[in-house]
Amino acid sequence: MTCMTEVQLAQLALAQETSDAVRNFATRLVEDCERTLLEIARIATRKNLPVPRALDQEHENILQHMRGKQGPDFHSLYMEGIALHQRHAINLYRRGQTIKIPEISALASRMLAMAEARSTTPG
Repeated sequence: MTCMTEVQLAQLALAQETSDAVRNFATRLVEDCERTLLEIARIATRKNLPVPRALDQEHENILQHMRGKQGPDFHSLYMEGIALHQRHAINLYRRGQTIKIPEISALASRMLAMAEARSTTPG
């Protein structure tokens, strides 16, 4: 859910008139999350695990709220939301490293490194 939400929020940011730093951040976030989502799908297929295909109501509400924002309001809420999502993702990936399935724990380690690198978001 986190990656799916971040991709859609980043796409909203790219459609806005934002700073180059925010655009670059959003572009990198989309690329990282899309790669991650493909890897999650591959692992899930091999392990016969379910993968959500759409956002749940909580994440859809976040996206809907952001769709109504423009300019500085959007920028402020986007950066605040991404910082929150990054903290949540880092905690999730740390827990994922302890999973006893090597493919999943390795993916969590790679995702943790990416999330920690992104954790200093542009202002």
